[in-house]
This record gives sequence, structure tokens and C-alpha cells, in this order.
Amino acid sequence: MSGPRSCVVLLYPGCTLAEVIEVVTRLNGAEVAVQFVSADGSDVIDQSGLMMVPDRPIDEIDRSKVDVVIVPGGDPEAIIGDASVKRLLAAVVDGGGVVAGICAGVLVLGDAGVLAGRHITHNYRAPWAGDEIEAFVRPLLESAAEVEPTFGEVVCVDRGASGATVITALPNATIQFTTAVGQALGMFDDDSAALLERHLQGEFVPELFED
Repeated sequence: MSGPRSCVVLLYPGCTLAEVIEVVTRLNGAEVAVQFVSADGSDVIDQSGLMMVPDRPIDEIDRSKVDVVIVPGGDPEAIIGDASVKRLLAAVVDGGGVVAGICAGVLVLGDAGVLAGRHITHNYRAPWAGDEIEAFVRPLLESAAEVEPTFGEVVCVDRGASGATVITALPNATIQFTTAVGQALGMFDDDSAALLERHLQGEFVPELFED
């Protein structure tokens, strides 16, 4: 993507902000304009008890200027079915942008209808979840064309024919989620993404410190 880029991070009561902190930090460092929103603009408390103050409600966002929406996991019950959330995600996909959900954020993408025909991954199945939970969330995810059959691919990046990219990730894949979003926005190539992943896993990577 060329020109100034815009990211929206969707906050909701009970979300897990820790799952998206690294990717948001990298986007800010790359001068991507990041806005935090909630469905109605109200303050929300995340799963850790952290009070978060959104920049604005979703419907005050100019959806035509959003390049990427990031949806953290947690307990999305408060926003499942919310029309403003569905409008935002659908508009970004229709505009050829990027929507990215990690852990339960994938359910929010499914509820918005943007997983239809996509290759995805999620943790609402064995061995992560029992039959009851799997059956409960099935209506939100059944439109996907294919679910990654193993947990070897912890992040799935599906670049649709329309130009829109859908990224889904398991909850333990925050590092890979970060590089996948960055690559979708043209911030990293394969080599630089691999170097960053090694760095974020605690390895000293001298190539990142060379002038």
C-alpha cells in the first residue's frame, strides 16, 4: 500500500490487549496512524483489568480510509452481532484492505461475514476446545472455505481475489501475527520478517543493528 496508512484497533470489554500490543507498537514505529475504537466510544476494561480509553466510537471512523483493522481475542460476547463492527470490517474488506483477528478475534471476523471462502486458523476446536464450545462457535466460522488442519501453521494469511487480505492467528502466535500484519502492509519482506521474529523471540540478531 502506498501513501499514509491507517489502522483501527477494535477494543471491547474483556478483550486481551496483550495479544496485539506488539503489532500496534510496530505499526506506530512505522508511522501508521493507529486509532483505538470501541463500538460506542465508551471506556472498556480488558481481561487484565486495564482501563482503556478509545479515541472514538466506530461509526465516527471514515471507513474508506482504513487500511487495516486489528481485532484482539478475549471474550467478544459484547460485540458479537454489533452492526457497527460488521459495517467496519465489511467496508475494509470491500475496499481491498486488511482485517486481522487473533484468538477470539477470529470469531468477530466470522460474525461480520468476512471469513467466507477463506483459509483460516482458530483455536475453537480440539485440542484447544471441547465439543460443546466447538459446536457453539461453528455458525460463526462455518463459511470459511478451509480451516488449517494442523496447528503447525499458527497464522493464516489469505489474500483474496478482491485484493483484501484476511489474517487469522492462534492465541500463542503474537509474534507471527505481528510480522504477518506488517508484511500485508508492505513493512517487511520475508527476510526482514524472519529476522524480526528471531529478535522478538529473544535472540540477538546483529543484522537488525547494522547501519
